Amino acid sequence: MQSVCSLLPSEYAERVVEARARLSGLPAIGAIYDPPFAHFTHQLAEEYDWEGLRQAPGAQAKREKPISVRTSGVLLFSGEELSLAVAVFRSQQLADFQARVWDVVSAHAQGTIVGFYQPEVWLPHVTVKRCGKDPKVFGEAMSLLAQNNAFDWSMTVDNIAVQHDPGKNSRTHYLRLHFPLAG
Repeated sequence: MQSVCSLLPSEYAERVVEARARLSGLPAIGAIYDPPFAHFTHQLAEEYDWEGLRQAPGAQAKREKPISVRTSGVLLFSGEELSLAVAVFRSQQLADFQARVWDVVSAHAQGTIVGFYQPEVWLPHVTVKRCGKDPKVFGEAMSLLAQNNAFDWSMTVDNIAVQHDPGKNSRTHYLRLHFPLAG
């Protein structure tokens, strides 16, 4: 899968990495793969037309201004795979930005586009740790993360980026494109 996203500023990315490291101390979830870059996703697709994708988000980024973003604590995802995330407040400014990114990159998406990121249902978040399927382990991870009240952030997001998974196995991610917002 390929992720069109915005990377967090380094100070906040480091906080996500520190939280992941703390949670990885739990043997049952320590080996579970996590995204390599602290980010929130605008669109997730099976593949993209890379020539088009090299042009379209870059042109959009030149028109966009950096965005003030707030977070509001820990968010949990239940279901088939349990995970913990930082909740990103969905302001109108952020929702409008994500919708514009979605519109621009959708023309270059190929294969499956994950519906969870469609603008009308998008729930912005920064994944901290995937926890597998065991609710007991998930509870331990949540308890560890809840002890740290450091997820109430105000930051400026100033980029559109694309993470690439050439092995299509969620273990070979790397940053393929990065466009600063120029506004």
